Amino acid sequence: EEFNANSVDLERKSSELQKNYLKIVALLPNIRQAYLVDEEHEKEIEKLNSDINQLGNSQRGLNNYIHSGTKQPYSVLKSKLDDVSRDYENCHKGLQDFKAYIDLLRNSTEQAYSMVFLYYHHCKQSEAILRQIDIPNFTQQYMDRISECYSLLNEIDASLKIKPIDVTFINERAEQLKMIGNNLFDEVDTMNRECQLAESSVVYCNRDRCQQADVKQQLNILEHRFFEGEFKSVYEDATSIYHHSHVEEAKTNGRK
Repeated sequence: EEFNANSVDLERKSSELQKNYLKIVALLPNIRQAYLVDEEHEKEIEKLNSDINQLGNSQRGLNNYIHSGTKQPYSVLKSKLDDVSRDYENCHKGLQDFKAYIDLLRNSTEQAYSMVFLYYHHCKQSEAILRQIDIPNFTQQYMDRISECYSLLNEIDASLKIKPIDVTFINERAEQLKMIGNNLFDEVDTMNRECQLAESSVVYCNRDRCQQADVKQQLNILEHRFFEGEFKSVYEDATSIYHHSHVEEAKTNGRK
């Protein structure tokens, strides 16, 4: 009973798998027209075809033994059933792997389309921030990296317009773009915040420039460092100068 149930179930699953395989085969011309299928996966589909044929042979062999006019030993039938089960699992894995590859081609292409628009927008935002900071000698290093991002974006965009789409090439360029772009955008955003803080703190300290000669001298140095792009340390030092000068002022007023 158990053997018969297992045999019927496995035959049903094998038949369904072969139908799914034929659907994939029918789609292959369109897939190859849309995407460049690499050599490794072309070999996989060839192997899958061979494995599907082997599964069919195993299934027919099992059926011949089951329906044989001569009663077969259970051990022989069980061995044949195990052969079918093994071949089924092999084909099932191969088919799932190839379907996953097709999904990867589609998803990677869709992500690349979205990435072009998203990263172009981020590049434009970063350019605007750097122009606002307006320290060309310092910001040029960031502008060079933005140019590198634009170059990668152009390569990806051009590749998406060529059929079949070379997804492997696009993914390589996309990874480069992520590595360069994500770090760049974070750095520019951080630099922008530090620049604003540094500028505000120096402006605030400037109120004491005329009253305290030492503050004037220190602020001259800070302003020079500001235009060297040392925003974080300028902010910290300006804050320190302000607190120090006002503590001293409070002490002087207290003695009076």
